[in-house]
Amino acid sequence: ARAISDGEIATGELLTILSKKTKLNKVDCLRFIMYLEETMVEQLRDGKIVRLGDIGSFQVGITSKGVDTAAKVTASTITTAKVNFRVGNNLKEMFKELVYKKIKG
Repeated sequence: ARAISDGEIATGELLTILSKKTKLNKVDCLRFIMYLEETMVEQLRDGKIVRLGDIGSFQVGITSKGVDTAAKVTASTITTAKVNFRVGNNLKEMFKELVYKKIKG
């Protein structure tokens, strides 16, 4: 089994929806998203976990080459850096409401 996407929502569309829900204009919504992204990057760079309410949390994660001792761990042994996302309660609740159906494929 695998999840199949049913399209995507573009930034402009998302801004229209947010604008209607918040009564802010689209430019202010875009500005907020841009500042949120900038702030998240700054905080993640500083080693913080960024929690977005019940949406979830973001944290930098790394993988590295295996070495024998902690003394041999250096920046050059790090092979990958990524952002880990942990689902919060609102998204966990959304999973309970999903409807699954079989499609021909």
